[in-house]
Amino acid sequence: ATITATAVATEEYRSATAEYVILLTEPIVGGADINITVDWATNVGSLATSGLTESFVIDGYAYSASGTSCYYYGQGKALFLGKTGAYVQLPAINGYKLTKVVLTSASSTGGANVTITDDAGSSATGTTAAFANGTSAEFTFDISAPVVNKSYRIKVTNSKNAHIAKWVLTYQAN
Repeated sequence: ATITATAVATEEYRSATAEYVILLTEPIVGGADINITVDWATNVGSLATSGLTESFVIDGYAYSASGTSCYYYGQGKALFLGKTGAYVQLPAINGYKLTKVVLTSASSTGGANVTITDDAGSSATGTTAAFANGTSAEFTFDISAPVVNKSYRIKVTNSKNAHIAKWVLTYQAN
């Protein structure tokens, strides 16, 4: 599309016409998967020292959280999710659907049960991971019926604390 503009004060006072060409594209169909890895144990950029608020950005992707129940836990080098209902909302990427979430628990975790839900709180996988206290483990969640442009959450389902050392999110193009 070409956008043209002319500033007009009166008929005799006109600017030159300016043009700007913009290319509008559709989302890539059948594009490559997007894998997002956030390693809380080694590098989370400025979040390592500033903590978290209800929303934060890592590598250009926006996340939201359940407020004070979610913060960077420097002692255990992990993301801390505190107790029942605490969550991190994962980014929705235009034209893509989240198909898999791999979580690695920190060895300092407090024995939480963690699941993946949609933004309304319904289970998206039908499975729950039990983070064993004092043990680091990896858990894979496959999204049952992934929806394009939809946000999902990592959510704590019991009264324990979850310390997440790392997550890997896999998105597929629609």
